[in-house]
Amino acid sequence: MQSSDDKLVLYGDYQSQPSRAIFAFCLLNNIPHEVRLVSVTGLEQYSKDFKKVNPNAKVPAITDGSFNLSESHTILRYLCRSRSHMVADHWYPAKDLQ
Repeated sequence: MQSSDDKLVLYGDYQSQPSRAIFAFCLLNNIPHEVRLVSVTGLEQYSKDFKKVNPNAKVPAITDGSFNLSESHTILRYLCRSRSHMVADHWYPAKDLQ
């Protein structure tokens, strides 16, 4: 679970549809976050610093405190569950899986 001093950082590129989905999800649900742009056309995803966040060198990725996560669907599910007090259940229902 998220602690009050954890800072959610989103890494992505606006040219990447999966990145835009994460950015939009956080904005629609008023999830406090910081965006760090990673230019895919500039090959910034291969930098040493970004590979510490995601060794696979793909966007989007997040850092939540000291926890790193990549892959857009996994990030969305994580955000729904870790911020369940902010996110409506209809995004990824946890109670009724069907």
